[in-house]
Amino acid sequence: MFEQEIQSGKIAIVGMDAFFGECQDLDAFERSIYDGKQHFIPLPSQRWYGIDEKADLLKEYGLPDGKAPVGGYIQDFAIDTLAYKIPPNEVEQLNPQQLLLLTVADGALKDAGIQEGANVAVVIAAEADLSVHQLQQRWNLSWQIKDGLNAAEIALPADKIAQLETIVKDSVHHQVEIGEYLSYIANIMASRISSLWNFTGPSFTMTAVETSAFKALEVAQMLLINEEVDAVVVGAVDLAGGIENVLLRSQWGTVNTGANTLSYDQNANGWTVGEGAGAVVLKRYDTAKQNGDRIYAVIDAVSIGQAASTAVDADTINQVCQSAFQIAGIQPSEVNYVEVVASGFPEEDEAEIAGMLQAYPSVGDGLHCAIGSVKANIGHTYVASGIASLIKTALCLYHNYIPATPNWSGVKTPQVWQGSPFFVATESRPWFLHKDSTHRIAAINGIGCDGTCAHVILSDEPDQVNHNNRYLQQRPFYLFPVAADDRSALFNLLDTLQQEIEKSESLSHTASQNFVKFQQHQTAKYTLAITGRNKKELLKEIASAHKGINTAFDKGSDWQTPIGSYFTSKPLGKEGEVAYVYPAAVNSYVGIGRTLFRLFPDLQAEPFVKSLYKRVSDVEKLVFPRSLHKLSTRELETLEKKLLDDSLAMFEAEMFFTRLITTVIRDRFQVKPKYVFGYSLGETSMMVSQGVWSDFFAGSNSFNSSALFGDRLSGPKNAVREYWGLPPATDASDNNFWANYVLMTTPDKVRECLKNESRVYLTQINTPEEVLIAGEPAACQRVIKALGCNAFPAPFDHVIHCEAMRSEYAELVKLNTLPTQDIPGITFYSAAGYKPISLNNEVVAHSIATGLSQQLDFPRLVNRVYADGVKIFVEAGAGGVCSRWVSKILEGKEHITVSLNRRGMDDHTTIVKALAKLLSHQVELDISSLYDLTQETGNKNKLTQRNITLGGKSITAAILSEENRQIFQNIASKTPSNNAAVDYQRVNPVFNSLNTPVVIATNNQPVDDIFLPTNQPAEIAEKNIMEHGLVSTEQLQSFEITTTLEKPTQPSFTPSNITRKPGQTIRMLDLNKTQYQKLNANNANLTKSHTAFLKSRQDFSQQMSEIIQLQLACAQNLLKEES
Repeated sequence: MFEQEIQSGKIAIVGMDAFFGECQDLDAFERSIYDGKQHFIPLPSQRWYGIDEKADLLKEYGLPDGKAPVGGYIQDFAIDTLAYKIPPNEVEQLNPQQLLLLTVADGALKDAGIQEGANVAVVIAAEADLSVHQLQQRWNLSWQIKDGLNAAEIALPADKIAQLETIVKDSVHHQVEIGEYLSYIANIMASRISSLWNFTGPSFTMTAVETSAFKALEVAQMLLINEEVDAVVVGAVDLAGGIENVLLRSQWGTVNTGANTLSYDQNANGWTVGEGAGAVVLKRYDTAKQNGDRIYAVIDAVSIGQAASTAVDADTINQVCQSAFQIAGIQPSEVNYVEVVASGFPEEDEAEIAGMLQAYPSVGDGLHCAIGSVKANIGHTYVASGIASLIKTALCLYHNYIPATPNWSGVKTPQVWQGSPFFVATESRPWFLHKDSTHRIAAINGIGCDGTCAHVILSDEPDQVNHNNRYLQQRPFYLFPVAADDRSALFNLLDTLQQEIEKSESLSHTASQNFVKFQQHQTAKYTLAITGRNKKELLKEIASAHKGINTAFDKGSDWQTPIGSYFTSKPLGKEGEVAYVYPAAVNSYVGIGRTLFRLFPDLQAEPFVKSLYKRVSDVEKLVFPRSLHKLSTRELETLEKKLLDDSLAMFEAEMFFTRLITTVIRDRFQVKPKYVFGYSLGETSMMVSQGVWSDFFAGSNSFNSSALFGDRLSGPKNAVREYWGLPPATDASDNNFWANYVLMTTPDKVRECLKNESRVYLTQINTPEEVLIAGEPAACQRVIKALGCNAFPAPFDHVIHCEAMRSEYAELVKLNTLPTQDIPGITFYSAAGYKPISLNNEVVAHSIATGLSQQLDFPRLVNRVYADGVKIFVEAGAGGVCSRWVSKILEGKEHITVSLNRRGMDDHTTIVKALAKLLSHQVELDISSLYDLTQETGNKNKLTQRNITLGGKSITAAILSEENRQIFQNIASKTPSNNAAVDYQRVNPVFNSLNTPVVIATNNQPVDDIFLPTNQPAEIAEKNIMEHGLVSTEQLQSFEITTTLEKPTQPSFTPSNITRKPGQTIRMLDLNKTQYQKLNANNANLTKSHTAFLKSRQDFSQQMSEIIQLQLACAQNLLKEES
C-alpha cells in the first residue's frame, strides 16, 4: 500500500521554458548549462534609472567602490501583444514581471502541447515587484514637493508648483493607468495566464521567498494526486536585478567581488546578482507515460521543513533530506547529482554544507555524487532560484549529463569535505548509469531566508526516447558550402555569401539558408567549404578564399586554412573509394569524446551503448576523473598515465569511442565506407564499430575475466617471463623488465642491429622511416645507441606483435570468438595475411590472434588497400596518428586523410572540419543535420512584437534638464528682493502632508538652481538660493502644537489666523517632528496595552486548561465508579 502511494505521488515534467539573464529561451538556457557559460554582465544602461551614478549612495548600501555589481541582468525582452491579447499602447505600462512570466508560461504550455480550455491549474511563485515604490513615490510626490519647498524656504507660484509636481512625477514614473496598478497585484499573474488559455482549473500566486517554487510544487503535487486537475503550470519570476532588490539584499550579505562561480569556491566571497523567470508543466507520472508525453524528468519526492528560527540549520536540512529519501524510496548513495543552493551568504552556505554532509555519507571509494548550482551561470534569482534549479536539473536528466561548474577552483575548507561523496565537474560530462542502477537520480536543495528548507528528488524516465534537439545546429562553428561549375561562378557566389554574412543577424539562420541554396547545386563540378566561429572570422576566411581558389586552380594544390575552410580543384570523391582506418587502442586520453552524446543524443538509444553501461561505469572514472578541486596539469598527466597503464580500461575506452564516432560519421552524416582496416588492436575496434560483433558486452566480460591483460601480457608479463625462462611474478614492480620504444629509422637498419640481441623485437613498422621495438629495456637502449637515431618511449606498456607472446595465441582466439554478422557492401582487411577476410566468427578470431602475435607491417597493409582503389582514408578513432602514417606511406600519390578526433579540439569542430574536407572532395554525404531547416524566418507577428526594456531614463537627469532649469530660473528672477515688502497679493497657498495651510511669500532675488533637499533641510548647499518668507493664512489645527509669534504690523488677519512678522519662518519639518513624537507616544501606549491584553489572554488560556483538566479527571473518576 505504501509503495502504491509513493508511485501515485510521482509527477512528470512534460513542458518547460526559461528566461534568465541573457538566456532568452529554454535552448539558450540549456546550452549555457552544458557549456558552462556565464551571463554576468555590467549593469545595463538605464537599468537603475541613473541611481548607479550616485557612488556615495551605493557605498552607503555596501556596494564596493560605489559601483553597481556585475550580474545576470536582463536588458530587455520581446512580447507578442496580439498573442497575449494586450493592447499595444498599454504593454509598456504593465509590470515587466507579469509580462516576462507570461512569456515563459506560454512557452512551457506550448512545449507540453497543452490545449486551450483544459482542466489545468496555474500556480505562480512571486513577490510584489519592489519597483512598485515608484508608483507610491509618484502618489506621494504632491505633498513631498510642497514639504520640500517649505523646508528649503523656497517660494513658487501655485501654477509653477503644479508644473514642478508634473515634472518630478513624470521623471519618477509615467502617468499611471488603473491597469498598471493591477499588474502589480501578484495574483493577477496566475489569473492572466489561466484566462489567456481559458483554463478551468484554479489559479493563484504563492509567496514564500526563495523556497516559493518548491512550495508551489508541493501544491501542484496535491492537486494532481487528488485528480482535481489534469495538469499544473508552476512558474516563478523575480526581476531581482532592480536597484531596490540589490540595495536591500546587499544589507543581508556581501555582494560577490571574487570569482563568479559556485559560492563554496575558495575564490568567491558573496552572492551574485541574477534575475529571470521559468515555468514547468506537470502531470501525473502515470498519465504522462500513458499519453506518450515527452518526460523531461520525474519528481519522486518533495520534502519541505522549517527551522526553529529564520536561520536554517544543518540538522533541519538533514531531516528534510532524509524525509525526501524516504518518500522517494531511495538511498542517498543512489543520488549522482545534487543541485545545491550555494546562496553566497556565509551562514546559509555553512549550514547547507554541514547538513548535506550529514545527509549524504560516503560510500565505498567516495566521489560518486556531483554538486553544482545554476547560480554559477546566472546568479541568485531569489524567488525564481528554485524554478531555475528545477529546470536545470530536469534538463541534465533528460540529456543525460553531469553539468559543469564554471570557474571552479576548490572548496574554501577542504578539511570539512574529507571523506565526502561529493565532487565538482569543471566540464560537463556524460552521465552514465552506475552498475546496479536502472535510472539516473538527482536532488535539488532549497533554503529560504525565512528558515524554510526543501529537498526534491528527481529521476529520468528510463523508457524515454529523447527527441532531436537543436544543440548541434546552434553550435558557434558554422559550415557554409558553395558549389559551382567554374572559377568565375565560385567567385560570384563567394561575393554573395560575403554580403549575406555581413547583413546577418543570426549566423545559424544564415548558414541554414545557405545550405538550402547549396542543395540545389551540389552536383556542380567544384565545392568550396567556408568555416568560422563568428562573423569576423567568416569574413576573413572568405577574403582568404579568393586567393586560395586561384592557387588551387593554378597549381593544383588544395587550399586549407587552420580554421578549417577547404577547396580542391581535383576532387577525389568521384574516382576514389572511402576506407575507414581504426587506430590501435593505445591513443585514449582523459576527456575523449566528452561532447559526443550531447551533440548526437540519439547515440544514447543505441543498443550497443546501453549494453556497455555497466562496463563503462568502471572506465568512466579514468576517462572523466572526479575531484573536489580543479585538477592541475600535473594531476591530469598522472591520471592519464594511470589510464594508459590500465590496458583493459584503455582498450575499452577506445573501443567505446570508435563505435560512437563510427555511428556518427557513417549513420548521421552518411559517409559510407567501402573498405575498412585496422592498426594492431584496431582490428578489434573495427569489428565492434562496424557492428560485426553485435554483443560486445559478452566479449568485454571475457576480456575482463581473462588473465591476458591481467598478468600475461600486461603487469608482470608472465608470458614473456616464461618465454625467456624466468620465474613468474605476481606484480609489475620490476620496471626494468619490459619497454616499448618508437624509433625514427628504417626497418632494415633495425633488423641488422637486432641480429645480436635476443631479447629485443621489431614489433611494428609504422612508416618506411618509423618503427617500434620492444623487449628488455637495457637491450633496447643498446639498439638505440647503435642506430644513433631519435627515439622515445611508446605510449603503452603491454606486450604485443612479437614471438614472446605466441603462447597466448589460443587465449586470443578464444577471446575474439564472438557471434558475427555480415555487413553487406564493405570489405574487411586483416594484417594476418594483408588481404580481405570473410566475416565468419572463426576466421575473424584467428585473423585477429595471428595479427597480434606477429610483426605488423602497416605500410604493406595501406598499400594493399590503396591498390584496391581507396584514395580517401577516414580515421575513425582517437587522435590522428594513422592519418599521419598513411600520408607518409602514400606520399606523392593522390589521396587524402581525414581525422575525426584531435586532442585539444572539441568534437564538434573536428567533425565539421572533416566534413568540410570531404565535402570539397565531393564525397557523398549528408550534412543536413548541421542546420536547423525548421526554424522560422523571424518575421512572424513582427508588427505586434513589442520590446520591453527594463529600467528607464535617469530620474535626476530628467528633473534637472536644461529646459527645466531655465523654467524655474526665470520664475525665481521675478520674485521680490529680500529687503522689499512682501506683496501679499501674490501670496500662494501651499498644503503640506499634514494638511496645515500656509503661505509662501517670495522675493525677487535670482537663483541658479532649484534645490529640493530630502533630509536635514537646515543645511542648504546652494547658498545663492533666495531668502524665503513663510506666512500663515490660517491658524494651525495640528494637535498639541503651539508656537509663540509676534503680532504683525501688516496686513490685517482674521482672529483665527496665526499672526507673525513678514519674513518670520515656521519650518514644516519641525511641525512634523512634534507630531511624529506624539504619534510615537501613542504607538508606545498602544503596544503596552496590546502586550497587557496578550498577557491576560495567556492567563485566561492557562486557567481554561486547568478547568478542562479537572473536568477530565472528574469524568474519569465517574467512569471508574460506574465500572
